[in-house]
Amino acid sequence: MHARGFFLVARSRSMNNLSLPYNVPTSINSWKTCAGCPTLIRFRKPFPILFAGTIIDIETTSLESSNGSMVTFGYLRAFDLCILQKTDVIDGEFDDSVRCLVKLLPRPFCAFNSRFEESWLGLKFDLDLFEKWRQVSEKMGNQGISSRWPSLKELIPGPYSALGANDVLGPQVPLVWREYLGSRDSSLLTKIIDHNYFDLLRNCCLLIWDDRSMLEVMTALLRVEEDG
Repeated sequence: MHARGFFLVARSRSMNNLSLPYNVPTSINSWKTCAGCPTLIRFRKPFPILFAGTIIDIETTSLESSNGSMVTFGYLRAFDLCILQKTDVIDGEFDDSVRCLVKLLPRPFCAFNSRFEESWLGLKFDLDLFEKWRQVSEKMGNQGISSRWPSLKELIPGPYSALGANDVLGPQVPLVWREYLGSRDSSLLTKIIDHNYFDLLRNCCLLIWDDRSMLEVMTALLRVEEDG
């Protein structure tokens, strides 16, 4: 279904004929407003790491999909990092487009606390990059040690943290988005985009750190294909 005539073209080996309700520019390494669709910008760059599947991260205006909307959708797959950023209130169109696009990305899907992405995207993820650390923290709690669940940024701080720089945290995104809508200050959008970008990199680091989990997921998927 195409919403109000907007059209998106995403290109890869398996996505040459993909059409969705947004028009995405083909330029790489630059932020651009989409031709014919001023409510969406895209950032895409080559990513020189080969791995199976897709890492996904979304930013939303609420914890619950029933009373909010997505504002940012980022994915990282082999050799390809892409972030789609909404720039205006466009009732449901962005969310619908993202749900179409994600179905065409390569599995296995993984995310940090994938239950959140599952609830918004309406599909099952193959690997939760947080699950191992959730279990570790709960085990520590049973041993009388603090059992507070660590955030992604706490697990993978990143080099800028050592220099005292602080990017926007996930819970702050709805506030930054509302501030942007009131002021139209593009630097506020940049903060949301940077947060999504850094989280994709952190997720990739976590995936590499815990690569045995991905191996188990890939093995299970292969078994399902063979049995089918």
